[in-house]
Amino acid sequence: REEVKYRNSQITHVIIDEVQKLPDLLDEVHYILEKIDKPPYFVLTGSSARKLKQSNANMLGGRAWNCSLYPLTYNEINTWNPEKFSLRKACEIGTIPSVYLEENRADAKRTLRSYTETYLEQEIKAEALVRNLPAFVDFLKFVAKENGQIVNYSNIAGDIGLDSTTVKDYYQILVDTLLGFYLRPMAGSDRKALAKSPKFYFFDTGVQRTLARQLDSELVYGTAEFGSVFEHFLIKEIINLAKYLEKDYEFCFYRTKDKIEVDLTVTTPGEKIFAIEIKGTSKIRSKHLSGLKS
Repeated sequence: REEVKYRNSQITHVIIDEVQKLPDLLDEVHYILEKIDKPPYFVLTGSSARKLKQSNANMLGGRAWNCSLYPLTYNEINTWNPEKFSLRKACEIGTIPSVYLEENRADAKRTLRSYTETYLEQEIKAEALVRNLPAFVDFLKFVAKENGQIVNYSNIAGDIGLDSTTVKDYYQILVDTLLGFYLRPMAGSDRKALAKSPKFYFFDTGVQRTLARQLDSELVYGTAEFGSVFEHFLIKEIINLAKYLEKDYEFCFYRTKDKIEVDLTVTTPGEKIFAIEIKGTSKIRSKHLSGLKS
């Protein structure tokens, strides 16, 4: 507090990284903003708010803006260097800056593997978020392979030998530590005819493929695997760009009991709905449009 109070007047910003590791600092930030004349701008960064919420930390309600930082978007890469964006590369290894900008593909893969190991070691084990780390590792691998599928807690629990409550808690850990997000099903007047369970997507295609042990398999255009990763990339790209542009859109997917589906729906504040179907193919056939027609 005193260091900030008696700082050089030219220092206008104070940046605290990984603030969740020392939650008491938030009380100090609060005090400085309220009690000290001409307080600096504070930039507080971290990889998870879970620990802060669980410790009842001061969340600076009404005094701070919440912003999310995602892997590189197409716009960022293309603006920096129009020749640099590669859809295949973005799908195969993702767009985390230190990974995507690495010219050596082998080193990029090493970084990805190190990233996932560090996540398990630092975020999960060090903060004691789970008691059974081996079970959580099995869960991560299983969920990574099921990326983009409708979540069925009971089926997953049976496949990996856990109870459904634990599986739900594990999913929430992934969301709280920003490793992934839910895509909710679209609601309608005929609720019985529409899916009720969400889908889950990892925040980055490279991280997902690493956890699923698929990093060394080359994506081939036209295959089901490419179609799945291509869908994943575009959905997260659209959602991330909308959040950066502060668009108040609602994102869902559409699926009926007859398994007719649209990959992504976008509802605007004016209730206008855009339906987006994603296919990793060069030829569009009428059967590909069944979801949109529905």
